[in-house]
Amino acid sequence: MTRANTLMGGRYEVIEESECPGGFAGYKVRHILLDSLLLLTALPDEVARNAERLARVGAAVRAAGRLRHDHIVPVLDLVAEDDRYFIVEPVVDGMPLGRMIATCPLDAPDALQVARQLADALAYAHAAGVFHGTVSPASILIESGSPPRASLSGFALAVLAGDGSPGPAPFLPYTAPERLSGGAADACADVFALGQVLFELFERRPLLCGSRGEIEALLRDGAAPLLPRFSRIVPAGLSGLVARTILRSAAEREQQMAHVRADLDACLRSVGEPFADAPETPAVSRLESPGQVTVVSQPPPAIRRAQVGSGRRSLRPDRARREATFPPRIIVRVRGPRRTSLGGKVLMTGMMVTLGWALWPFAKPPPARCVPAEPIVASRPVAATSDAPAADAPAESAATPAGPSPIEGREAARDRPIPVLSQVTTLAPGR
Repeated sequence: MTRANTLMGGRYEVIEESECPGGFAGYKVRHILLDSLLLLTALPDEVARNAERLARVGAAVRAAGRLRHDHIVPVLDLVAEDDRYFIVEPVVDGMPLGRMIATCPLDAPDALQVARQLADALAYAHAAGVFHGTVSPASILIESGSPPRASLSGFALAVLAGDGSPGPAPFLPYTAPERLSGGAADACADVFALGQVLFELFERRPLLCGSRGEIEALLRDGAAPLLPRFSRIVPAGLSGLVARTILRSAAEREQQMAHVRADLDACLRSVGEPFADAPETPAVSRLESPGQVTVVSQPPPAIRRAQVGSGRRSLRPDRARREATFPPRIIVRVRGPRRTSLGGKVLMTGMMVTLGWALWPFAKPPPARCVPAEPIVASRPVAATSDAPAADAPAESAATPAGPSPIEGREAARDRPIPVLSQVTTLAPGR
């Protein structure tokens, strides 16, 4: 036991004893130079007396100290005091997830936001080559807000569950089967643990229940597959995601935390929730001819519901309090080209009809030019009282056509020689 106001490591002043995530003993201290509150997590005595495991703790502290993520509690130092070793982390003003689920569980949208934050933090750590190994509700701290903010701590505690040991009791139900057989922490083990945390977030109870021996036997030797049986309505796709993450076989399980994050993004889109990590940007529709852009400040959801009226279903008190703290939303309205009203269309139609009537006389086609017809001339004198040819007419003259053929055309008729007539008789039209 260390008394208050005791100086540890030459720079940490003890303020009080504190329970650290995972049930470990620790202290809340103040850095005398930086004047900041920190948390010291004490390593078990069996780890401190084992040089090999202590060296692994030091390597884990150095690796975790390089992580800088909004949802990861950074590891700052490893302090030795009186043959005891302490991992130094910042103090996070949050409630452990296990306690929050038991006292004030989250609703579905907030639970999805917390799950997405955890998956994003683990995907970032895996990309840097760092694996957690002890993901559980005991190592997840939730800060109040809208949406709630999740912080993942304990990145240097994976060695406590090594060498085939299941580790502390809070970590056992979330330990992957290959870890119980002595396997090292890897991405698949973190996927298995996060899958159980997802189940507990929505079902509000652990997936595996029972004594320590029963849980170990179920994880190692169980033949029946682990299936998530939800008794509540969950977002679309979540049940299948949890089922893929809690498979006993590491080869058949989901391999990458980035894939889990992508599936959670799809679940968030299905419930119409934006990503907590992404800044909300007003969406502007694309128009071929851009119009006028209007920016409107919209009140928070709680105020909008009050303005609409009491016809909508009332919210839970905790969600109503969170929505009351929402900042005003900015809505961008894109106004395209204005459409002509019905009266304008009628007026334009009338003007076009009037203009057409005024221009109609000028649109008439010009009259056709008349060509005088040529007189019909007989080739020989014909008696007025008889239609038969004269008796003294030569025979060859009867075969001569009276005029040009209509097929030959007018030009061919003009080229023919005009016979000389001795007498022209005008034929009177018959009555």
